[in-house]
Amino acid sequence: MVRLARGARLLLHECVNLDYFRAGGFDVAFIKHQEESHTPPHGVRRVAAAAGVDQLLLTHLAGVATDEQ
Repeated sequence: MVRLARGARLLLHECVNLDYFRAGGFDVAFIKHQEESHTPPHGVRRVAAAAGVDQLLLTHLAGVATDEQ
C-alpha cells in the first residue's frame, strides 16, 4: 500500500475500530475477518506517514469511535 500511495497528495483509506467489535461480543470469525481484511487507525497512520502523503481521508469507517479515539 505504501508503494502505491507514495507521491500522492491525498490517500483514501478504509479504517476499522477493532476494539469496538472485540468489546461488543461479536463472533470470533467476524472479528478475525476484520483483523485480516481491514486496517485499524494506527495502521492507516503508518501507511500515510511512510508514503508521505499530504492528506488522509478515511472511508468505510467500521465500528463506533469516541472523540478520544
